[in-house]
Amino acid sequence: MEKYFLQKEFVSNSFLKSISGKPMPKNIERIFEFGNLVHALIFEPAKADVNDPDYDLAEMMKKTFYTDWLCKNIMQYKSIKHEHEFYRTVGGIKRRCKADAWIREVGLIVEFKGLAVTNEKAFRQSLDTFDYDMGAAWYIDTIGANRELIIAVSKKNPKLLYRYMVQKGDDVYMRGREKYIAALKAGYENGTITKKHIYNKEIFEKLIN
Repeated sequence: MEKYFLQKEFVSNSFLKSISGKPMPKNIERIFEFGNLVHALIFEPAKADVNDPDYDLAEMMKKTFYTDWLCKNIMQYKSIKHEHEFYRTVGGIKRRCKADAWIREVGLIVEFKGLAVTNEKAFRQSLDTFDYDMGAAWYIDTIGANRELIIAVSKKNPKLLYRYMVQKGDDVYMRGREKYIAALKAGYENGTITKKHIYNKEIFEKLIN
């Protein structure tokens, strides 16, 4: 997983999660493999691994995604960009993020999650538990967007779909922003974030202090 987290001189949300030190599930590799499969089926179908043992489940999750009226309309937006990477210099730090989908005209980031949840309360809790709030704030601030739509389909019951629109300045955004600033500060103090990541030390130190 080291290669996944390290982004050379750019700091990514995954890099920040590694700094936070939260323990990862024992089957993290399989979780990423399945997540990549579902993402591919929705956003880049040609890249989907048809031989994956959970391909049928992933197909059901994709069907649920495209059955949802909002998701379907978003994916039909003419200027939508899928799996779009951004490299920015914001807040004194060199940043990288990769959005599942991005619509510049309306300043909307779209992020898809496959979760083992079966009710709205558990979905909302997952925003904090899995630091999706931090990711949303990081993406919004890095890209200069107004909002991020988090969409989740249940892996336990693939007919269930949940959505949450994170707006810049709302409670979820502010909680996530606090998390990523804390991670930046921790990384700076323990030497994980170094001068190669920082383009303006004065601005960066103002952000984390």
